[in-house]
Amino acid sequence: MGQYINLEYFFYKIYQLISWVSGLLFGGSLSNFSSGLTGYSGFFKIFFEFLVVLFLVGIIYCSVRIYEVRKAEKEKYDKAPVAIDDKPYVNQQWEVVLEYLNSDEPSDWRLAVIEADNMLDQMVKKLGYEGQDLGDRLKAVESSDFESLQSAWEAHKVRNQIVHEGSGFQITKFDADRVIKLYENVFREFDFI
Repeated sequence: MGQYINLEYFFYKIYQLISWVSGLLFGGSLSNFSSGLTGYSGFFKIFFEFLVVLFLVGIIYCSVRIYEVRKAEKEKYDKAPVAIDDKPYVNQQWEVVLEYLNSDEPSDWRLAVIEADNMLDQMVKKLGYEGQDLGDRLKAVESSDFESLQSAWEAHKVRNQIVHEGSGFQITKFDADRVIKLYENVFREFDFI
């Protein structure tokens, strides 16, 4: 045998609940309940107006906070990446070149030029130029793509003289500074240092 809901009993219980609440609030029967509401209508009106104002203030506050959070996120994530220690990028190999250049020994000046040329070779490879050696890769470069191409060639020629003549190649501090400056111009063009 199936279970059915007795609607009369259900509505009777609702009626009893309303009667009990009205008895507590208004001290009487259900008829007093409706008359009691009219007496309290001013109170309910003010109460609901207060709630509406409270909710509007809450909505405005939440909207402002969301705007501030999104603005802070945009500022945080739209910045260019910076090194963790907030120091600018430093190419360590370039630092070695400068140490050799700042030495008082002509042999170190020659090493500075050779190291700088190795850096140039790495940079040209990273740019995608192919060839057996740096000379071949520089020949593949279009002058319109590489504004400092002439500087690269001039510095590379000095490096070749150093390598082929060895310690017999005499270089002055002035010449070493000039050649390293040529390499520096090339590296700065491509943000390699």
